[in-house]
Amino acid sequence: MEFSELQIITLVFAAIEDLGRLLYAVQRPQKDIPRSLMSITPGRARRIFAKLAGRTPRGLWRVFPFVPPRRYGLRGEDAAAFERYYIATATATKQFLSFVAAFVDRQEAPYLHYLHGGTLLAGAQGIQGLEGIEYLVGVQTDPANPERLKSVPVGPLVTERLLLFAAQVVEFSKILVDRQLQIAEFVGTVPPVLLAARPSAEGRLFDAFTLGGHQFERPVEERGRAILAGLERFDVQVNLESELDRKSIQDLLDFYTQDWRLATFGPRAGEPVVTRE
Repeated sequence: MEFSELQIITLVFAAIEDLGRLLYAVQRPQKDIPRSLMSITPGRARRIFAKLAGRTPRGLWRVFPFVPPRRYGLRGEDAAAFERYYIATATATKQFLSFVAAFVDRQEAPYLHYLHGGTLLAGAQGIQGLEGIEYLVGVQTDPANPERLKSVPVGPLVTERLLLFAAQVVEFSKILVDRQLQIAEFVGTVPPVLLAARPSAEGRLFDAFTLGGHQFERPVEERGRAILAGLERFDVQVNLESELDRKSIQDLLDFYTQDWRLATFGPRAGEPVVTRE
């Protein structure tokens, strides 16, 4: 039995947990984001997808965030076009978050038991007539009911889909991080559309994009470009200030530089052997 799929699943869940932390943090003020990223546990990070997937598309505006078009001075059909753009983007996001939640629901138990060294292989069942999936591995994850198994599919199609999925989760995380950096670059103003940065001789340039294949309407493209051109913008450099405890560092270095061989454990020569506490 090869556990390559389980190993890849751990990488997928690492990406999922990182995205979950971001989804939790970006809904808070920017000054609170670093603390929010550190405060959420992996379990909560995995559960946030099901919670957010239960929201309406408009309820997901906070994730990016999107603000009402009137904040940009838009009215009438221009405002309606931006509303449709935001709803379409949030709808695609809702479907993606629902997909992540479904993956977590199906594969979390095998992942956790494999991660903590508790996975027990109970059996494998071949799959006929399904190209790319060779067999299902039955994994015992419930000590109270060891006969009930969670399945992990194995095969080249599974490996391909897992790697693709991990890349998409990472890409979504990058969108959220870039969005927060852009808000800082535009001095706290939320850009009216999603932007992808690219380097150029004149500095960083931005290209607007959509999620889920939604096409730009002309008012969004034209008015969005005009709004961005009128925004104040500064280059942003992220600096992390931290302090290191010299005593704890020295203790860690001493720990790693001592002799770890089993033969060196026990009483030293000449030391008395304690026979009772």
